[in-house]
Amino acid sequence: MLRKIRIHSLTYQLIGFFSIFLLAILLTSLILTRVLMSRVMMKNAKNNVTAVAQLNINRIEGSLRKIENQATNVCYLEGQNLLRPSETDDMIEKLLETSPDLVSVCIARDPASSSLPAKIYYKSGSAILQHNLDAANYAYQDWFQIPYETGEARWTEPWFDFEGNHKLVSSYSIPFSSNSGQPGVLRLDLALAALQNLVMPTDQNDLGYMFMISGNGTIVAHPADSLVMNESIFSLAESRQDPQLRRIGQDMIRGGSGTIQLIENTPQKKDWITYAPLKSNGWSLAVVVPNARIFKDLQNLLVTQFGIFVLAFLLLSLVIVLRTIHINKPLTALTTAAARLGEGNFDIDLPQATTFSELAQLSQSFNNMKDSLKNYIQNLKQTTDEKNRIMSEVLFASTIQRKLIPSNPEHSIFQDRLRIHGILEPAGDIGGDLYDYFMIDKDTFCFGIADVVGKGIVAAMTMTMVSTHLRAKGSYHSSPDTLLADLNKFLCENNIEANFVTMILGMVNLHTGKLSFSNAGHVPLYIRKADRSYTKYSDTHSTALGVFPDMEIGYQTAQLDLGDEIILFTDGITESMTRSESFFGIQRLEEVIQGLQNPNAETTAKAILAGARKFSDTENQYDDITILVIDYLHP
Repeated sequence: MLRKIRIHSLTYQLIGFFSIFLLAILLTSLILTRVLMSRVMMKNAKNNVTAVAQLNINRIEGSLRKIENQATNVCYLEGQNLLRPSETDDMIEKLLETSPDLVSVCIARDPASSSLPAKIYYKSGSAILQHNLDAANYAYQDWFQIPYETGEARWTEPWFDFEGNHKLVSSYSIPFSSNSGQPGVLRLDLALAALQNLVMPTDQNDLGYMFMISGNGTIVAHPADSLVMNESIFSLAESRQDPQLRRIGQDMIRGGSGTIQLIENTPQKKDWITYAPLKSNGWSLAVVVPNARIFKDLQNLLVTQFGIFVLAFLLLSLVIVLRTIHINKPLTALTTAAARLGEGNFDIDLPQATTFSELAQLSQSFNNMKDSLKNYIQNLKQTTDEKNRIMSEVLFASTIQRKLIPSNPEHSIFQDRLRIHGILEPAGDIGGDLYDYFMIDKDTFCFGIADVVGKGIVAAMTMTMVSTHLRAKGSYHSSPDTLLADLNKFLCENNIEANFVTMILGMVNLHTGKLSFSNAGHVPLYIRKADRSYTKYSDTHSTALGVFPDMEIGYQTAQLDLGDEIILFTDGITESMTRSESFFGIQRLEEVIQGLQNPNAETTAKAILAGARKFSDTENQYDDITILVIDYLHP
């Protein structure tokens, strides 16, 4: 059976590709499982260990804060002299009875300003004893001198109390002032053994172990009793020659926190340590978790996953071989028929496969494609003919549109008094810009430039309506504002596509040189003098035409001198853009106008067009470009 599988056949390639694909999936899955699950397990382990550390810190902090609050209350009563000596004794004895972690309490005043003796109260079995302290001893001890001098409460490093309960304690000393002028220090002693019992409860032993160091690095709690109060984290790092442990210890005594893998010379190599500070006394608690415990479940998962993948690979490979051979026969027949169909033989009968629904659908799809191709070729021919007809009509419309625009004769002299040159370049085959000029009477010359907002056939039709209406109604108006008002009303009534028009319309009395013009939402008009200076008229006298039927339109006048040049254009000039979408703009246009030499309508129009083209991306013209320049020669 396998001999029938040719090396380049679909069956052979499916077997090969699926085999490679499955092997790649197996390797990728094992690697990703290793990486991702390692991260997940590591993250979960870190979160779990961090939570355990924080839980124990909160529990220890709670015990320490309880002692701090008790000390604050006693200080207040003692400082305010609210208790008699006998009442003070009763209060402290009751405090020791109700606080199992406290082993002794000491009240000591400044021996230089107080005659009252310093007293220490301590537990001895079930009894509570007290005796006075020698001022020559306690006045220079850290637990008294530092809080008294600084005025701040503090926890001491562990020390051995020879005068009280003869135990290792950590004391909370808080200074107090007195209304009677006898300040002093209150000291509450916490047994170090009680503090050690708070570290690493028995219900958390399966995680690893915990240890705690004091503010100078001394180990005050550790599963190895031989290290407690005999070693510091720094001496331990020195004996093991472990710089990483030294760095961890430095960060711990600075009040830092973190989770780090032990990778250097330690017995716990690759184990993980999480540490965080005790804010009450400046000590630090650490949790150490074995690395093997974190990844034990991962190793079991990878072994199981590998076995499942090997079994699945063998079974799937066998299924692929059997099924692809079964599919190959009808698929080969269909491939042969499809090749003849591709040669253009649309009358061929395609085989009808019934073995698989997918092959049957494929065969039916080829039959449908054959019929669709026949219809498509016929429709394509009809569509092509229709497109050619429409393009011919568009080109004809473009020719008509251009004939509506006044041409530039070889000798551009308008009745020997004006020299005029216009340029109109649509962005497509037909556009929505226009310029026009004509005589209203023997002394009045009318000119205009407009931009129909929009593109295509509708914009061109609107432009044609504007041009026709101006010439038809021009002789009935003596000022540009009334002619524009007439045009605006006409557009509002007849512009069914709601295209609106921006326009500058002007009238020049050729006998006097007086210019009247109205700007309906258009770009500025420029008048350039013979001495190369120019004036920009940027005020508009109304909004665009074709929007509001009863809109009021104003106008403006200017006196033309011999050699003056009127420059008009549409926003296709100022909005010419580069590939980076930078606009040509008014400033660059004015630089071109300022650089012109002697007035000449054709030279000026072509210079402006050349400046815009040089700046912009000429391959992608987005808007129609129109320029109209009029030289006033003589009256």
